[in-house]
Amino acid sequence: MAFIKWVKSTAVESEWADEIHETVREKSKQDGHIYLIPPLDGEDELDRVIDQKSVELLSNELLEWQIDPEIWPEHLSSGLLRQWFTIAYSEMVFNMLNGATGDLVDFLSDSKLQSTSSENSGITSS
Repeated sequence: MAFIKWVKSTAVESEWADEIHETVREKSKQDGHIYLIPPLDGEDELDRVIDQKSVELLSNELLEWQIDPEIWPEHLSSGLLRQWFTIAYSEMVFNMLNGATGDLVDFLSDSKLQSTSSENSGITSS
């Protein structure tokens, strides 16, 4: 809710501010962004990556709603990122482009492999 409040506060016209409030609320319920990161050994390592990349991640999220960095919060930090967004970690990423999953299904149907894991990890924010 704090992120929605901030986005609404950056709107110049009050009519637009009311409209953007609902847009942000609906968008945050529908989808988030996925960021690919190197494979991790545990949750502590995820926290380290988030801390290291927090300004970059937060900047990317803010750019979607406000392109003028002068209007952004003065201090971008991992604390603000965690306060404004939900971060989820997933070890599996599937490539659905160019029939890639068809190749995987063919491979699995040959009974050579029962499961697979991705070389990438992801951070999803919403």
